[in-house]
Amino acid sequence: MNAPIHNNTLLSKYQFAIIVLFAIGIAFRIWLIFALPYGQTVSHRLEGLNDEPAHFNYILYLKDHKSFPVQTHSVKDTGSFLRGDFEYYQPPLYYCIGSVITSICPSERAGLLWCRAFSCLLGLATIVLTGLTIKRITRSTSYGVAGALFATFMLVHAYFSSLVSNDSLSWFLASLLTYILIILAQQPQWTTIKLIKTSLICGFLCGASLLTKSSMLPFFILAIAVVASLGLYRKDFRYLIGAVLIALVGSVLAFPWYFRNYTLYDSILALTIGFGEPDSIHHSLSWFAHLLYATTRFFIFPMQHIASSVIWKILVLVGIIGIATITLFAVVKTIKDRLYSLSYVICWGILAITIAGYIKLNATWGEPEGRFLLPALIPIILVALLGISSRSEAVLTNKVALRVGLLLIVYQSAFFFLA
Repeated sequence: MNAPIHNNTLLSKYQFAIIVLFAIGIAFRIWLIFALPYGQTVSHRLEGLNDEPAHFNYILYLKDHKSFPVQTHSVKDTGSFLRGDFEYYQPPLYYCIGSVITSICPSERAGLLWCRAFSCLLGLATIVLTGLTIKRITRSTSYGVAGALFATFMLVHAYFSSLVSNDSLSWFLASLLTYILIILAQQPQWTTIKLIKTSLICGFLCGASLLTKSSMLPFFILAIAVVASLGLYRKDFRYLIGAVLIALVGSVLAFPWYFRNYTLYDSILALTIGFGEPDSIHHSLSWFAHLLYATTRFFIFPMQHIASSVIWKILVLVGIIGIATITLFAVVKTIKDRLYSLSYVICWGILAITIAGYIKLNATWGEPEGRFLLPALIPIILVALLGISSRSEAVLTNKVALRVGLLLIVYQSAFFFLA
């Protein structure tokens, strides 16, 4: 077991400043619900999401027809954004909840705003889970608070968690699954009843995740593998039963939807009907460099309306250098402090499968959007915190942590002035 990264002076000494920053971050997210324009238009230096009308149309279809739509056009087909009919292939859970919300709203505009509010609530819950999970992993309140603060001011997370999109629900479920897996790893003694209940909950969450986004499939496989591995590591066959329960419950919940996909689209995941035919991509160093640049660009600032300029490119380059440096420091700290406990291994596993899936997606369809990495939000923030505190424990637990948080705000705000 790794020694705790202790010292909680960040919370006690700078409590008021932290509370103020959290209040600002939450207020900003609530403001985005009302300020973000609908569709790909620009207002208040903010650009709306071009996909949002298609997501909302899915909800309205369910509300009006009480049945699932069948997608006949991909996003690449002519007029797809005008029709807004290219998200129907997505698993239905988020949209079913949205249809219930809109059905009790007095107008379509009110339904849109309340669906955005639901996404925002999921985003805030994910922030809480991020802080709690990082606190558990590091056994440090300071790290937990700093992790939640980072998540609060990640613009890509705030942006997509203020729109009608199934991303926010998938990130929440991924974070909740991560939290439960960490608990399973950290508590060696489980009664049979408690282990069965936890496995059933985990299986239910896996099924719900698969009914939110098909990209959550790696989490389903990882959850089964983690619980089975715990059984082998602890030489306790009850964990193997738990892994079987997770597989059964998740599969039973998700099977009807994915069988429908196969029946309608001749594909279990239906990605071709969603993304269109695979792109013709020449995989080379220049392709990888572009992937790295575009991923960083949209991870830092998810909107597309800012024209490329020298200042813009410098800001993105600063982001690439900053992320690379922090990651390098995190690797050094991981090796130096021997952060190889089961909790850390689970986080590194989640990060690895998320990155692998992201590269595979871009090797086939070319979708370099940083938000696709956010199912691994907790491991990503953990890497950032380890990188920042790599030189000494005191770095994270004194005012430097607040300075880094403020720097994150200022850095991301610089992009708005280019809009």
